[in-house]
Amino acid sequence: MSWANITYTAGLCIVLATAVTAQPTLTVDLVGGGRSPTLTNNGLVWTISVDPDESRFDTPDSGENAGVRGATTAIDIGFDLGGGNPAVVANKNAANFGTEIPGQSFFGNETPDSLGDIVGVQIGSDPSNVFASLESAYFASDSLVDVSNSFEALTIETAPLSLAVPGVTNTVTITWRGAYDAGGSPGTTHGAVAQTGSFKDQIGVAGSAIYTATPGDADLVGSVSLDDFGQVLFNFGESRNWERGNFDGDELVDLDDFNTVLFNFGEPSGVLTFGGAAASIELLSTPEPSAWAIVVGAVLLAAGVKSRSGTRCIVRSRCC
Repeated sequence: MSWANITYTAGLCIVLATAVTAQPTLTVDLVGGGRSPTLTNNGLVWTISVDPDESRFDTPDSGENAGVRGATTAIDIGFDLGGGNPAVVANKNAANFGTEIPGQSFFGNETPDSLGDIVGVQIGSDPSNVFASLESAYFASDSLVDVSNSFEALTIETAPLSLAVPGVTNTVTITWRGAYDAGGSPGTTHGAVAQTGSFKDQIGVAGSAIYTATPGDADLVGSVSLDDFGQVLFNFGESRNWERGNFDGDELVDLDDFNTVLFNFGEPSGVLTFGGAAASIELLSTPEPSAWAIVVGAVLLAAGVKSRSGTRCIVRSRCC
């Protein structure tokens, strides 16, 4: 087996270019997209995919794929989860990358198999570490719709979003690296991605992605809005999660959560960045006076609800 040169695309935002115009890419993104990601069990889900380079496909002379133009890809990468949101579930996509292959230990806390090899997808004894060493199915060129087919290799679900300090952004990070150098040889800082074909080497990949959610953005649609106030009001006094208005992770949706929405009302949210380059950010205009009137009315309503139980309402505000 020979391996093709690989570069990577982080969330389709950053491409490390070389002299070759078309290359396979590694894509790191959030399920649902960086602007409005989908929460699963109140946590984010990172998806890691590979887009093979059709221009480098070969036609094998023998074997089960003899006469069929295509290629197989492989990954050997480690992922660090930061921002206080470690991995809780990590799964390979068995249809696309079903073969577990020996890889290089990155973290030192992976679990070897009976042969002493580190294989497959593993969450380390430190749950902020995820290891992945997988080989793909044979991707035949006649089965690809176009040259931009990206095949999911694995997904990583993080711990639930929560933040105990209102007014401070909640940041979830993922960094990918490994035990190779930038040229794909044994090293210390890069993961490896490879593709069968006429090329005889592989290139290391390394990078990071950061997702920033503003507390108060319950639905993660890009801003703290009246819809988020609605979630807090509807679930007030109930045991709920982030997407139902509980932003600090305590037992109930309460005035702390309400104050969080008020303090961050109108602020942008849902910024996904790669290596310091913003994937998307939309600056929002100052809420109209009518919106503030609704907010103030909602605050008074919440205060009235709490006052009956003997709890004082403390609402922070800021001048425009």
